[in-house]
Amino acid sequence: LFFGVLIVYIFQAQINLKKLNSFISVFMILFILLLCISVSAKTCALFSSPKFKRCKIYQGPKLDINDFDIYQKGAHDKLSELLRTHQKTHTYTCLWMAIADTDQETLDSLSLTLWYKSTSIKIKSRDCGQNDPNAWNREHIWAKSRGFPKKKSLAYRDLHHIRASDRSLNTWRSNRYFAEFSESEELMLKRNQECPQGCFRDKTYFEPPAWRKGDIARALLYMDLRYDGHPKDKTPDLQILVDYPDRVSKSRYWGGLCTLLNWHNEDPPDELENYRHSVIQEWQGNPNPFILKPRWADILYGSSCKKL
Repeated sequence: LFFGVLIVYIFQAQINLKKLNSFISVFMILFILLLCISVSAKTCALFSSPKFKRCKIYQGPKLDINDFDIYQKGAHDKLSELLRTHQKTHTYTCLWMAIADTDQETLDSLSLTLWYKSTSIKIKSRDCGQNDPNAWNREHIWAKSRGFPKKKSLAYRDLHHIRASDRSLNTWRSNRYFAEFSESEELMLKRNQECPQGCFRDKTYFEPPAWRKGDIARALLYMDLRYDGHPKDKTPDLQILVDYPDRVSKSRYWGGLCTLLNWHNEDPPDELENYRHSVIQEWQGNPNPFILKPRWADILYGSSCKKL
């Protein structure tokens, strides 16, 4: 189109060099601007592209924990080892494809459900560096800065604690610990209006929507159980404490164990969480025992809170 306009202008100007030079200068500026825009605008690679060719689901035997004796001595460590030996690792790139499957809308295969908002978004609207605050990205429930900040860590790429989140809400939560505020505290706190029934925060803590609390608790308990410092995981021994570590801490500790156990018991696994869990097992192989066996959470961790 620009070249056509240039030819017409040359003809009408009757080779008026002054006008021609002026027009060519404007044309070149516009052309350079368009070129810069086209280069800077990033588009997401399709899941059918070579970039995702190696992203395959788990092909090994499914881990059955029904016969596991949770009351045996050393049950925590033995169960952790079982989960480790039945886990398929994926690249962080492949997680885009996996999450598009695990968090897919029930009635719309082209959309998924955002973690905190519980609203729908098109799968193609993922965050590919286009600086769109409304795109979706990968939310780590156990904040990756707290123990495993690098992609080489297996915990960084574990589907059991990664969800599709609105980019702006993911940033808004940052790496805050999950906690529960009183009603009087909530009146004094910042609340994200895009997040229904929850999403309060202060400098250290974040309270999620009520219907996500049980899911969050089970994801964090899984992380504590699964990652025990084994060298092959390239992840430290993750632990949930009764008390909260400092906000500035970048260590391997989480906090609020008793709050998480309450959330787990008050918001048990529902049909949707169980379905998503089955899809994760198709991709990753190992299960989250606290979804399949909810009582095990109190058996393994309840004694710490009963002493209070």
